[in-house]
Amino acid sequence: MNHIERFRELTAREREVLDLFCQGLPYREIGERLFISVKGVKSHMQHIYQKLGLMHLPPKARAFALREDYWPLVKSEPTPVQDEPTGPEIIEPIPAEVEALIDADEASMKALVVAEPIQIVTPPKPPKPHPRRRFSCFSFILILLVAGAAAFWYFDGLAMVQGVLANALPTPTLEVASNPDLGSSGGQSPTQRPTSVPTKASTATGIPTQTTAPTPRSSPTPNYGPVYELGEWHKEGDLWFRLFSYDVDWEGIYVLVEMWNKSSRTVYFHWETQQNTFLRDNQGNRYEVDSRFEFKQDDEIVPAGAKMFIGAAPYDDQWTNWFDPDSLFLPGVTDLYFTLEYFSTIEKATWHISVGN
Repeated sequence: MNHIERFRELTAREREVLDLFCQGLPYREIGERLFISVKGVKSHMQHIYQKLGLMHLPPKARAFALREDYWPLVKSEPTPVQDEPTGPEIIEPIPAEVEALIDADEASMKALVVAEPIQIVTPPKPPKPHPRRRFSCFSFILILLVAGAAAFWYFDGLAMVQGVLANALPTPTLEVASNPDLGSSGGQSPTQRPTSVPTKASTATGIPTQTTAPTPRSSPTPNYGPVYELGEWHKEGDLWFRLFSYDVDWEGIYVLVEMWNKSSRTVYFHWETQQNTFLRDNQGNRYEVDSRFEFKQDDEIVPAGAKMFIGAAPYDDQWTNWFDPDSLFLPGVTDLYFTLEYFSTIEKATWHISVGN
């Protein structure tokens, strides 16, 4: 069953609740608009999650799915006929763990709506000039050119230009190269040369010198940026980051990053495991991302003042990344270096991991 078929199972009331929830309204305001209790709103949210199959997703992934996949269908899909309530509102009991999940989603959706990127509106193009006006300008310029050519011919303009150039340009002065072995009447024709000297620099052989750019070479040691130990914060203004935890075994190298938004605004950014996280060792070996994390990406929404772990969905935010340990057990490998590059506000920062082989 695709997501459109799942959406069609929602009742008219559940679609109304979904519409208002995706706009970022709290449950209390949704209940006031629909004249139902907050418990009733949460009961509808439980039915929505069950019918759409979203109960198992992490909070951020569930909020994105509601806004990106199902909210547009509220406008495009026909609304089913809604039966008028004939008695008091009947609220089914909600399990405690489901109600806690629904309560947490209220803040997740509000943060997502606040952090949504601003849409840039392209200004309209200026109107094209009227064809009649453009033709008139072209005709006027053509008339001027024809009149100028006729005047130039009538007054013998070519002879005038030649006369002006003859008076303006200096006549080259020639000098006789003196020869100490010959007198003024040595019987040989003197060598004549212009007094002007070429300005182009040349070598002793007369061939211009050519400068060749050096061939770029990579540095023998990688540029890690600032290097920290486990638990130390890298501070970018009001946004702080640190390597919170790691685990190393024969199956993989796991890392977990924590972020602290100390600012007064919600922070939103996108990242990918392949492009923003790197792992090397003290011998320069670079470790590949595990195939299960190879193409993982996420959109992080960090509310003001909040601390949160950065996890690669859909793995329940357990680890930020997972690397293959191919070179870990080679002789001489004693230290690992985990790097975040162009990650949120980080240009490049690295944390040291001692493996002690």
